[in-house]
Amino acid sequence: MPEPSRETPHGETPYSPMSLLRALTSSPLDVDELRGTEEDSETDSHPDTPASRVVTLVIAILLGLAVAVAVTNLRADAVSEDSPRAALEQEVQDSRERAVGLEQRQEDLQSEISALQEDVL
Repeated sequence: MPEPSRETPHGETPYSPMSLLRALTSSPLDVDELRGTEEDSETDSHPDTPASRVVTLVIAILLGLAVAVAVTNLRADAVSEDSPRAALEQEVQDSRERAVGLEQRQEDLQSEISALQEDVL
């Protein structure tokens, strides 16, 4: 028995996105005919074995760890001393130290003025 033709009326393969889109828009209930039989899909799929599940699990864990490390590194960079927040905190601290120094100088000058006034009077 000859193999049935698997081309759409537009000459595309049954699995091309355009053929499925055309079939879906023209007749939504007949799309399954374009995909072929269930026997075809069973022979194309990979067997579900314990080894494949273990490999999938290991890959998922490794990807999860990679994402966790990347997020940790990004957060560490955001808190580093090069960040704008750290620069602003340092600037505030420097301003406070200058203010304390100026207050001390004001007290020294005030006591010097008081001593000079006593000498004059």
